[in-house]
Amino acid sequence: MSGKIKIEQIRKMQEKIYEKPIISNKKIYIIDNSDTMTKEAQNCLLKTLEEPPQYITIILITSNESNIINTIRSRCMKIAFRSN
Repeated sequence: MSGKIKIEQIRKMQEKIYEKPIISNKKIYIIDNSDTMTKEAQNCLLKTLEEPPQYITIILITSNESNIINTIRSRCMKIAFRSN
């Protein structure tokens, strides 16, 4: 199961998310290859996506959207990027 984003990693990120920003008014978190999150990790992230702090932006990057659970997809704005 190596290469997977696990629930422990999401929990550590959530601890940091709820710390207010010091230098600026915003904090941005990018989860690259978010489609590799385990189902448990995705469900853990869901609460933060449902009620994010005002100062936070979370960006999920994926090349396989079908691996993201529907409840997360329904709470995100999809932006598609294409190469030329």
